[in-house]
Amino acid sequence: LDKKLSRDCLNLPQKTKLLLFGAAGGTSDFRKGFSLIQDSLKLFHNKANNIMLLIFGQSKPEIPMDFGIPVHYMGNLQDEISLQFVYSSSDVMLIPSRQDNLPNTAVEAHACGVPVVAFDIGGLPDIVKHQKTGYLARAFDIADFAKGINWTLENNKKLKLGENARKHSLQKFSDSKIVEKYIDVYNK
Repeated sequence: LDKKLSRDCLNLPQKTKLLLFGAAGGTSDFRKGFSLIQDSLKLFHNKANNIMLLIFGQSKPEIPMDFGIPVHYMGNLQDEISLQFVYSSSDVMLIPSRQDNLPNTAVEAHACGVPVVAFDIGGLPDIVKHQKTGYLARAFDIADFAKGINWTLENNKKLKLGENARKHSLQKFSDSKIVEKYIDVYNK
């Protein structure tokens, strides 16, 4: 979806760089690595630029964490349209998982043309192509993760990371491609 339209519909600022994190209960699930975002943002070099963190999958806690940048909690999103608007409004999807298989959020972000910054673990290298569709930081290296956020924001337009992400998701994860893979498995 169009970024401007998506931000208008969600009442989000147009000129702010939006970092996105989302997981059902992910802020309290150790495996999703939410605390690593906070640690990485302490090292983040782009704070002077207009940056905001969007979080979906959770409502605003009574005592919110301090990230050094504004945070907007989107709550639980139950439908595909809302998710499309949130992904499409974002500049970078953050997936700081300590443990993950093939997270839907990475595939969904790519399908919406959003580059992903993640740790090089589990199934994430199958989704994110380093410096082509996002950035794969060394496992659990928060300085490299912060570097990846900066790099992705600085290079997204120039290197067409979002466009590459969308193309890659269609080539590898579209319904027709998945069906082909299942048929191949059944035939074998």
